[in-house]
Amino acid sequence: MADKKGLLIHWWHYYGKCIYTFDELQKFEKIIEDYGEEKVLDAAVASYICGDGSPTLILNCIREDKVKEMVETLPKIEEMTEEEQQFHKKIKDTFLEIISSSIK
Repeated sequence: MADKKGLLIHWWHYYGKCIYTFDELQKFEKIIEDYGEEKVLDAAVASYICGDGSPTLILNCIREDKVKEMVETLPKIEEMTEEEQQFHKKIKDTFLEIISSSIK
């Protein structure tokens, strides 16, 4: 499996449903740097759980300058019950497996 940042960039390119600019890609990479791979991965998993699975939400937040607000709305995994955390981990692992398999 590639590193998480590499997987997130692959997810941005491969699963993106909208045309984006090079500047927007650079802003996405900056989001990964600023908020960390895990937080961006949480946003990706949230998109997957909602049935979309694409980076469209993040792209729209970049375009509307609402990234901070989006990050603040993400579920706080550490505040979930143990059962919820286990369920979230299963979904996250499945998501990472799907993304990883599309690289090959």
